[in-house]
Amino acid sequence: WYIRRNRRRFWKAEDDADKLTAYQTLYEVLFTTIRLLAPCLPFVSEEIYQNLVRSSIGDAPESIHLCDFPIADEASIDETLINQVDALRKVVEQSRSARNKANLKIRQPLAKLCFAVEDDDVAAFIEANSKVILDELNVKTLVRVMDISELIQYEVKPNLPFLGEHYGKQMKEIRTAIAEMDVNNIIQTLNSGNGIKFELSRESIELNKDAFLINTKSAEGFTSEMDGGITVGLTTKLTEELLREGMVRDLIRHVQIMRKNANFAVEDRIKINGLIDGPLGDALEDYKEFFCNETLTIEMTEKSNKGEYESTFEIQDQSLTLSIERTHTKKG
Repeated sequence: WYIRRNRRRFWKAEDDADKLTAYQTLYEVLFTTIRLLAPCLPFVSEEIYQNLVRSSIGDAPESIHLCDFPIADEASIDETLINQVDALRKVVEQSRSARNKANLKIRQPLAKLCFAVEDDDVAAFIEANSKVILDELNVKTLVRVMDISELIQYEVKPNLPFLGEHYGKQMKEIRTAIAEMDVNNIIQTLNSGNGIKFELSRESIELNKDAFLINTKSAEGFTSEMDGGITVGLTTKLTEELLREGMVRDLIRHVQIMRKNANFAVEDRIKINGLIDGPLGDALEDYKEFFCNETLTIEMTEKSNKGEYESTFEIQDQSLTLSIERTHTKKG
């Protein structure tokens, strides 16, 4: 999570204090982790230690097994912050699951993410860090809703095998009573740990969760998930603008794969050769600065030069052949 959220700090060209701080934090975490793992993974931790520490710090102990074992700093543990970050990550994870359920790939931008959570402090933290969530999920806006029924709809049916075993002669009357009840009231009562009371013709009964079959589905216009007291819902309507941006993000993904296959360093600036026309070319004109920042592209040309690495791929039924090459110009 830390590495994902700080990629831009790692790969930016300037060696400023912000970049060095990001590296120092990562170094400290890795160094502490391998010292913790050393008794269990002596050879793996030693290999990492030699590459990470010994190669950069000349007076470091010869072996990780000569280093002091880490001591926990209890004063640095912030349980409230840990719980808040866990909730934020849960929003991201559940939203990714909701995307997958609706077959909406992460590179396709969506208009809005709604979330529901009872804890006001957790909600405030999520809203204060909305930029992180929106960036991770490729969504435009984040909104808190107070009623989860805006995101999730319930379907409640009687559990016939259970009711038949315990209330055989009263089955018909119970089914009618359940059908006449408000679904949200049933859910709220059961979630609070209470049973549902029914006044039948001959007696009063109370049914617990075992007497019901509860199914959930996303509210209309949303793809939703709920777990651990947090409910999320992503809008599924795609405008022309969102589709165009999605095409450009798909192109970014292909260029990043080309960079990886060409064994370019993460900070290498590149030149792209090849014609990008049609609907994708039009979309690229609108998002060119974003595309260049994401791929570290300094120059683009329509010439079909071979470059250092070439690839052919398709985006929205449009075939492209592009090549990339490193440039010695640094973006600063």
